[in-house]
Amino acid sequence: MPAPSLYPTSEAPDSITLQLFQRQVQEGRAHWGCGWSQPVHVGRIVPIRDLTAGTYKLLSTELLDTDPVLSDPHVDPFAADARGPLFGYPPVYYPNAPDFASATAIFAGRGETETADLSLVKQPYTA
Repeated sequence: MPAPSLYPTSEAPDSITLQLFQRQVQEGRAHWGCGWSQPVHVGRIVPIRDLTAGTYKLLSTELLDTDPVLSDPHVDPFAADARGPLFGYPPVYYPNAPDFASATAIFAGRGETETADLSLVKQPYTA
């Protein structure tokens, strides 16, 4: 099954959530359902075990950079203020595709191993 690794291209968060969606067919219609979701440490290989054979898509979830030096719990993090621009990590779709539809499907059989690397890129967010 997939063993993703996250590699930052700039400052990296300590962890981010990865999701693995599995292609499912119900009543003759195909859809993608979340089969696995877990926070993982950046820069480490993450083995995903005990998944059924099938077709999967891997992605990271969005993460707003909440640097405690710049964060004020009394200020709306999405409001424009004197702290300057907000930054975050938008979702990354394997293999660094722009969106879910463009993500490459991972075909995995029982007991198979697949390596999937994702690159996190910190970007400015606008309010």
